Order: sequence, then structure tokens, then C-alpha cells
Amino acid sequence: MQAHTHQQSHGASPVEALAARNLQFLALIENTIDRVSGDTDHIRVMSKAVVACLESLQKANDAKLIDPEGRLCELLGKTAEMARRMYADASGAHESACGDRLLQPDDGVVEAFSELMEAVTELHACSEELRDWVETHDALLEEPTGATYTNAADLIAALNSD
Repeated sequence: MQAHTHQQSHGASPVEALAARNLQFLALIENTIDRVSGDTDHIRVMSKAVVACLESLQKANDAKLIDPEGRLCELLGKTAEMARRMYADASGAHESACGDRLLQPDDGVVEAFSELMEAVTELHACSEELRDWVETHDALLEEPTGATYTNAADLIAALNSD
């Protein structure tokens, strides 16, 4: 009996072991939420910057080409593509969190991934909106070529030659 009592005093009880595991799990949940929330905040800042840029350009309404080399539109396209990939990743993580039986609805993990998906969707939308606006603005300011085409095939061939 004495050996048994001595062994219990040095080892963790099943309740203590469960409590330690639960604390580790709660720490993982907290770390996940912090990381995802941080990403969400950064993406929202990016979206606000893109929207502010669009609003500034729309107010200025300059009669100058904004992106004659196409670099800005290329970067905006890459931003939209990055947002698409991030959405796919976040969607997979969201599905995983929804199916995780260890997570509780009030843990906040599912909600954090939902908010990330919303933020990424907004970044994609405003990036595409700015890109479309710049491309349209610049297209309207480009000098006409003077060429005329009698059929679609000739037009397509001319476009492909550029």
C-alpha cells in the first residue's frame, strides 16, 4: 500500500493529465485564432488600401494613362489570384474545423476562418474592381489605330499579332 501511495504522489492523476491535455488543446485553439485573426486583419488593411486607391483615381479622373505598361494590372491580377488561393486554403480549414468533433461552437475557430474567408473575398473583389477600372480607363484614352475590320476573324488576327 505504501508503494502504491508513493507512486501516485509522484505521478499525475488521470484528472490532472486530462486537465493538462485540455490546457494544451485550448492553447492550440487560441494560437490558431490569433494567427487567423492576424491574417484577417492584414487582408482587411490591404483591401482598404485598394479601395482608397480606386476612390482616389476615380476622383482625379485624369486624362492620362495610369498603367501604360500594364504592371499595375498585372500585380492586381496576382493579388486576385493570391486571394483565390487563400480562399481555397481557408475554405478547407473551415471545413476541417466544422468537422472536428473536439471543437465546440463557442471555441471561435470556425468563426475565425469564416471571417478570413470574407476578408479574402473582399480583397479579391476590390482588386478585380480596381484592375477593371484601370484597364477601362486606359483603354478609353488609347489612340485609335485607324484600322477597320470587315469581319471578326481579321480583328482577332490583328489582336493576336500585338
